[in-house]
Amino acid sequence: MPVPLPKLCAVLAHELRSPLSVLQGYIRLLQRKRDADDPDTAMLDAMLEATARLTAIAHQASDLGGWLTALDATPLPPVPRAALVDALTTRAQATASVRVVRPDTTDGSRLDATPAALADAIMALAESMARETGEDVIEISCAPSQSDGSTRFIIGPRPAVDAPSAPHARSAAQRAVTFDRGGAGLSLILASYVLDAHGATVTPDSESGQISLCFPPERGAR
Repeated sequence: MPVPLPKLCAVLAHELRSPLSVLQGYIRLLQRKRDADDPDTAMLDAMLEATARLTAIAHQASDLGGWLTALDATPLPPVPRAALVDALTTRAQATASVRVVRPDTTDGSRLDATPAALADAIMALAESMARETGEDVIEISCAPSQSDGSTRFIIGPRPAVDAPSAPHARSAAQRAVTFDRGGAGLSLILASYVLDAHGATVTPDSESGQISLCFPPERGAR
């Protein structure tokens, strides 16, 4: 019988963390025994950076398993759209490559969501687009309330006035939503599960070079 995905994630996280903590401990011990100009210092720094990336993957696996387990036990709660915008704004403040464009007005629209997990998923897409386009800033903007009560976000490079999007930006939108690509740890895979659980429709626009994210309204169909 297959092992459930949340359990697999928990075991993977544990199996990675244990040897990595040993490796990092020995690397730091070797670092303390060397001066900054020692020829081995750069090598040890690179080793520590590589193990840190693996540790991040272990954390991502643990987060995915924990979130899926909680989702099985508790349905997504209804929250104001503003709560998701606030969570996105907080995360964007920690990076220079993503900017959140807040709506001019705040309405009472709601959606069923876990704002923290959903904000992380949207940020993963924005950071994926930043890598694909090479743009200095990727904007996340919240569109006005839709007539059906759904919530829509637009992710893409800052639009130039009266200028069409560049061809590389248009193709980058499609690549950015290829969730099974490597190079980002498990962040895009985690995002795929979170977005699916929230009933998201993810549409890369080949004309504008942007990504459209649409979420059903509170108690929307899944």
